[in-house]
Amino acid sequence: MKKKAQLICSVLLAILFVNSGLNKFFNYFPMPEDMPQEVVDDFVALQEIVWLMPLISIVEIIAGLMLIPRKTRLLAAVILTPIMVGITLTHLTVAPDGLPIVVLMLAVMTWIMFDRKEQLMGLLK
Repeated sequence: MKKKAQLICSVLLAILFVNSGLNKFFNYFPMPEDMPQEVVDDFVALQEIVWLMPLISIVEIIAGLMLIPRKTRLLAAVILTPIMVGITLTHLTVAPDGLPIVVLMLAVMTWIMFDRKEQLMGLLK
């Protein structure tokens, strides 16, 4: 039961990351009109570094897909950690309306890492 629940949560998290990565390439979900100006400014600043947004997009897509199979789930969570830190800090400082989803995303990533903490410690050695 625990493995099925983690698979479902991982697939949902994967959908969020893959969708976010694809949206950066194809812009099928444009920015909302009521977006705080600080978020818009941050996004524009990130786009000025020409290679950064494509890199983040590719990492989100590939690591998002890696969240689905159990074999690569831990590595995907480790790869996505810096991106999650940026997402969390953005929502804590300038866009708190998205914080509930971020907390759920962090909970799933923490669960993935904690569930396989022996392997995670092996990566850190």
